[in-house]
Amino acid sequence: MRLLARSARGFLLGSVLLVFFSTGAFPFDLNSLGLTQRDFERLAAGGFGDSANSYAWSMTVFNGDLYVGTNRHHMWSILQSMPGMPPLPPGLGPAAPSDTTWGNAAWAEEFRGKIWRLRNGAWECVHRSAVVWGRLPIAANPALPPPPEIVGYYPESYGYRTMGVHGGYLYAIGIGTWVPNMPLARILRSDTGDEGSWEDVSGSIATATNPRGLVTYKGDLYISASLPGTAPAGAGIGLVYRYEPENPELWSQVSDPGFGNADNAEVAYLAVFNGFLYASTVNYNTGFEVWKTNGTVLPNGKYRWTRVIKDGFGDTWNQWGMTMVPFRDHLFVGTASGAGMVLKNGVPVGRRAFDLIRLDKHDRAKLIVGATTPDDPLPGWPEHRIPISGWRAGFGNPYNDYVWHMTEHDGWFYMGTYDETSHILLVANATLMGGFPPSGPLPPPLQELRTGLDAMDPRSMSREKRAAVVGLTSAIDARDRTATAYYIEQMLALFGGADLFKSRNGVHWVPVTTNGFDNHMNFGFRRLLSVDEDGLEGLVIGTANAFTGHPKGGCEILIGR
Repeated sequence: MRLLARSARGFLLGSVLLVFFSTGAFPFDLNSLGLTQRDFERLAAGGFGDSANSYAWSMTVFNGDLYVGTNRHHMWSILQSMPGMPPLPPGLGPAAPSDTTWGNAAWAEEFRGKIWRLRNGAWECVHRSAVVWGRLPIAANPALPPPPEIVGYYPESYGYRTMGVHGGYLYAIGIGTWVPNMPLARILRSDTGDEGSWEDVSGSIATATNPRGLVTYKGDLYISASLPGTAPAGAGIGLVYRYEPENPELWSQVSDPGFGNADNAEVAYLAVFNGFLYASTVNYNTGFEVWKTNGTVLPNGKYRWTRVIKDGFGDTWNQWGMTMVPFRDHLFVGTASGAGMVLKNGVPVGRRAFDLIRLDKHDRAKLIVGATTPDDPLPGWPEHRIPISGWRAGFGNPYNDYVWHMTEHDGWFYMGTYDETSHILLVANATLMGGFPPSGPLPPPLQELRTGLDAMDPRSMSREKRAAVVGLTSAIDARDRTATAYYIEQMLALFGGADLFKSRNGVHWVPVTTNGFDNHMNFGFRRLLSVDEDGLEGLVIGTANAFTGHPKGGCEILIGR
């Protein structure tokens, strides 16, 4: 009788499911689980065939086509700015450009930023930066020797950091080289996106540095940039600009420099939320800030701005308001520290994984993901915090340095990170070539890794990942070279590469991938873009992968659908 009853229930359930499937009236959304790692495929790999194309730095859709802006030889450039750093082990560092002499025509050619277009399933390069003669470095790090003068050729833009559409035009924001340090802004636009159609509308902003934000607010176009200075990457103090095509100078300042705070070296991101324009800053002294305006014009011609977050939201080591995206009646702010290094007076003082903060319509802020104990809280801020998601900073991984980008797609909220785990593991593994010392301190790369393993939150890991962390910890403590190498490979497969997380409500988060979509050299998901075009529906991700010359090096474009 029990068997007959179970058979009857099974028949009834099967009949109900058949009715739901055949009528389309299924009781829940079959897409309600969001995207998984298996749903993604590559649209481009290996830097569009040239691994020197390091970052998919910007992405947008224009007239039904996907556009991607890239930068060139990024990791090699960054390493040139660290003259005291020991050389990377053979086979690990990025390949150098064919010409490494600043000012040579061949050097400038190697560093020309590019814009790519995907049309009818095929990629084409629709713009390459101009090469110009004669500009000198615009800023110097006071802690380093003065840079040599460059009288020669240079790329006007070594990459295109931000793109967007406004008033029937496709806009692309270029930036000059970081090394040598001349990251001047260049604003281009095109009404077709075709090669040869790009016009320069930089105007007065051509003397600014580090352009980042790009957004339309109340019918006008706004971008952010900095006045030249001696902060990292030539930043001095951040500003917000409005585009004024009727004005010969083209751009007008709508904020005071740094919103009146000289420590706000950059304006990292612009977003529109609840009828206001929001701007987040980079502040190496007291932590990032967030400001907003409704466009009210003051007698001096600038807008009235109100600060809604200060002091790095209670931790001065939270130096970057890296990205801001609205989702479900809240504005989410993802933080960062520069490449994992917290700088104070230009000197690294520690490491800081990211926080995720949520603002409601009344600008009440809550910590969603974050450090339970701030590294450097200013007076008046709590010395202990509880993130409401339960996730600690960096989703429990101390090497998850940035919330690099976020977007909504099909009702889900997706977050991409810059994860330095691969760098730490690869350098530690290369250090093993020399073996462990029989006693005494560990070599610095292995000590860095060992310290990071202790800081990883086991509650955020699967059983397989916890086993790899425990195994690697034990192998290092035992100074077992073979076992350490084995577990580093395990960690690269499981943790190497950037993370993509998703949330249905912005509070409860689950991972989509924690290994760069099976490529540990994809250390960052630089751009996320929800696309709804015929033949190109899905979540598009552009990666940061500056391992020039390596088989898996060069930026990638993936789509999940």
